[in-house]
Amino acid sequence: MNTSNIVICSLGYKNSKFNIWLEGALLNCTKLSMSDSLNGVINSNERLLRLAGWVSHSVVIGDSENVGLPAEGFDRSLPKIGIKESPHSGITMWRGPVQYSDIWFDGFKSNHKYDMGAIAKKRGDRYYFSITNSYRDILFGFDDAEGEGNYAISGTPSDPGWKNSVDGEQVAGFTWYRDTPTEKEKWYVVKPDPLSSAGADCRLRPHWRLALCKTKYGNFRVNGNFFPTGARGVYVRDAYPGAQLEFVLEKSGGPQVPMDGSQTYTFHTVGLVPKWMDFVAEGIEVGDLLRFGVCIPPGAKWELKSPFPFKELKKPENFIQVDSLDELDRKDPEKDGKKFFFDNSTGMLYFKFIGNTTRATDENKICGGGKCPHLEISLSGNLNGTGDCRKKLYGSRLTDLPPALPLFTETFKANGGSSPPEGFGAGAQRPFKSRTPVNGKYGPWTEWSECSTTCGKGVQYRTRECNNPLPQHGGKPCRYARIRSNKCNLGSCGNVFYISKIFVKVLDPK
Repeated sequence: MNTSNIVICSLGYKNSKFNIWLEGALLNCTKLSMSDSLNGVINSNERLLRLAGWVSHSVVIGDSENVGLPAEGFDRSLPKIGIKESPHSGITMWRGPVQYSDIWFDGFKSNHKYDMGAIAKKRGDRYYFSITNSYRDILFGFDDAEGEGNYAISGTPSDPGWKNSVDGEQVAGFTWYRDTPTEKEKWYVVKPDPLSSAGADCRLRPHWRLALCKTKYGNFRVNGNFFPTGARGVYVRDAYPGAQLEFVLEKSGGPQVPMDGSQTYTFHTVGLVPKWMDFVAEGIEVGDLLRFGVCIPPGAKWELKSPFPFKELKKPENFIQVDSLDELDRKDPEKDGKKFFFDNSTGMLYFKFIGNTTRATDENKICGGGKCPHLEISLSGNLNGTGDCRKKLYGSRLTDLPPALPLFTETFKANGGSSPPEGFGAGAQRPFKSRTPVNGKYGPWTEWSECSTTCGKGVQYRTRECNNPLPQHGGKPCRYARIRSNKCNLGSCGNVFYISKIFVKVLDPK
């Protein structure tokens, strides 16, 4: 573990919009506790370091037994956020990647008022989400099934959370290492649209509104000067061209797609094509493949560069042009990852990313060693032509869609017991008590103290404590005095007089 990590032990609170917000550095956060909030913990490294953070050995509860003072129309207190129907989540992912491990979840069962899920994405955001957000050794104190509880969700039944106007709503995924009695299964959880859920084994989890796939996944992302000109980027699933996602690209963005070489994706620009575009395959590893095509405007000049994985591709002349897609796909260890094919008839430039690093189990970067394959395309000359090749490329196939996903309705049984393991969270977790306010009351008075002097004017005291009971859960503190005083030793101390507040005792002349 990097010694520059900041280690945090913290106790979250109840009924907040965000109980805990972690952002801005490589953070290792452990022993967190939170419940009853709109977002239990939201974690984002904001890609400032291109590194993951960690959250571990924590307790995250949705609706706890601490019902509190019921909000109007509800049987329990609620976060004071104004929108009572908003979904509630335990961990809210934002950007990433972040590693989550050894976390105990409980109390995430949707009701007729609002949806709940242990894991969810931040809603209404322009930033993309990394599929390399991972969950290992996760414990659940409840079953996951329709009407029973949700290990993960996206949005709500009436609004699944996919707003085309916000790029972050186009992508939602993470990697879940699910423990079963016989093995640790690795699932990629992705948006269930026809473009993203293209893995051959993807299945729809209806009450999550997400798809689960065992096919290897990664993020296929583009960066470029799109937003200032109002241009947008459209990704198309080549086998079913009706499966498309459009991105505003105010920030870098793109879908989560299979990295097993089974699919080809094409990219098209609606509006003025930028002078440069940088494509990257995040999460790709040794043995993974991603073939993609980019529409080049007619008459434009273009140049390729790639800073990784092959240093020689920093120079455009070291790329290898081939004459067909078949030749691009033909395996050649000396040329793979360096070849491209330009189809003059459609204006499409095709390239294939080859994974050549592996992410370690404790990897804190989006690719092995922090190095993902890139392809930079620089454009010059006449850029007024269209960067949208869809009609020319697909014709009547533009409405083709894949069959509906098969359903995945198996009940996931609780694996975490009725209470969190020792060492999880910030302190004792169960049983909870009612959060009804308790007003404080005083206990009995103590005996009087000894007098402050042995003669002359003195004072003595007695006290009482506000502990019978202590004020709790917003109850009122004790009223009236906690300390009382009483004059004492009023007798004479002999030949004594006072001069300007100086105490003097006259000695016996004998």
